[in-house]
Amino acid sequence: MAVVINGTTGIDKVQDGSIGTADIAADAVNSTKIDNSIPLGRRNILRNGDMRIAQENAGTAITATSTQYVIDRIKHNLAGSTGARYSVQRKNTAGGGPDRHPYYMRVECTTAQSAQSGTQSNFEDHRIESQDLNGLAWGTTGAKGATLSFWIKGNVTGTYAVWFYSVASVANKMITKYYTINTADTWEYKTITIPARNDEVMASSAASGLYVRFIWNTGTGYSSGTASTSAWAADSNVNRYAGHGVNLASATGNYIETTGHQLEAGSVATEFEFRDRGTQLRDCQRYFYKWVNTGLDDQISLGTPYNPAQQDGSLPNTSASGHLYFPTEMRARPTVVAVMSAGSINRASSTYTGFTAQMSSTTVSQSVSSVTSYTATAEL
Repeated sequence: MAVVINGTTGIDKVQDGSIGTADIAADAVNSTKIDNSIPLGRRNILRNGDMRIAQENAGTAITATSTQYVIDRIKHNLAGSTGARYSVQRKNTAGGGPDRHPYYMRVECTTAQSAQSGTQSNFEDHRIESQDLNGLAWGTTGAKGATLSFWIKGNVTGTYAVWFYSVASVANKMITKYYTINTADTWEYKTITIPARNDEVMASSAASGLYVRFIWNTGTGYSSGTASTSAWAADSNVNRYAGHGVNLASATGNYIETTGHQLEAGSVATEFEFRDRGTQLRDCQRYFYKWVNTGLDDQISLGTPYNPAQQDGSLPNTSASGHLYFPTEMRARPTVVAVMSAGSINRASSTYTGFTAQMSSTTVSQSVSSVTSYTATAEL
């Protein structure tokens, strides 16, 4: 085997082709040895981590007055009757995000709260189906930890908490981790690694299996204890966000911008996994789907009169029914809401793939323009 010795610190180079498969130990090549530029396939457990999809508001700013999904798969939360309010927006600014990320989420305080009491808090959640955690193999001999990576920018420096909440059939457990915004108004890259959960085999279902929660402000009801930072522990309110050192709601105009959220198996943060838009949209439509009439003769269903005509040819009523299909199977039986400019629409039954609607008006046919939009929601 030919080698090149540099004369100072050791071997500089091994001749091409001089090392074969048999010369490499089976466990010698792992994620730490693979350059981030090499595609590694689908590995991000989170959906819409680059904030690309915003079905509900199409990127407009919404001041959340209740707990709600404002950006697909990211849930804005208000707890403990908090008085703090934030405007949440998916932004798309050429060159505005870091590391090839044109899309990012901006969370900006619109109603300040100088201090929080009790469990008053504001935060953002990623909520993950338990079956999407199968690759971590928690509770088995092959259990793996996971690494969260993300970009973040804000005008309030200090220590922020990220709370991980594992939902299981026997015992729900939590672990708290931290990151620091060091320089105001500057994009910073953060990584956080959590251990495997070995005490219980996780269920594999469409129910919640893990919360990844970014805390913005909190009262002592969630922070006066001692957080578990190295091992999974029983859920305790006072321990949840202990160590969080920032009140982002201290003044209006305080903000956070963030993108590139990725959770993957192992202890190494790899390059962000950019998915094509079609895949991302289908991922999000499993939980929320919105159809909007563009006014260009859009058709969502073919209606059929569901009572036969009279013998003289007259119609007994002006009702019809049709089946409306969703673009992908939804996580669970959805809640369907339709808006019409005339007549009415009532859900008769719903399934994971569509729903049957009854539509009636003063004429035999219902103009498609009368249906302005409908949404189907099956969020976690």
